[in-house]
Amino acid sequence: MVALEPVIEHLKDINKIVEYFKEINNLETLIIPSAAWSENTFLSFKVAGMSSHISQSGDIIVPAVRMDDIIHLSSVDYIKIDVEGADFQALKGMTQIIKGNKPFLAVS
Repeated sequence: MVALEPVIEHLKDINKIVEYFKEINNLETLIIPSAAWSENTFLSFKVAGMSSHISQSGDIIVPAVRMDDIIHLSSVDYIKIDVEGADFQALKGMTQIIKGNKPFLAVS
């Protein structure tokens, strides 16, 4: 499993979830401290708890990556996206993964 989280303050919570899944499912997870995007760049990000999002008037600058450039797994079955309105840009950055694997997509 691969998880992306651009807000450093949220990584502690992500690590707890990862440890839980590792215990019950023996599931290894790679956590990448970045946002999913259509290109490799840096974005202005507004930190607002679990509703943090990309914003011109952001509090911080975060790295953003194209998933096609960093994910090289033999099989991708499921992609869950919760990117607070940046869905199109995130999906645009993983077109090769989607075309090559035809995974189930859960976009919220």
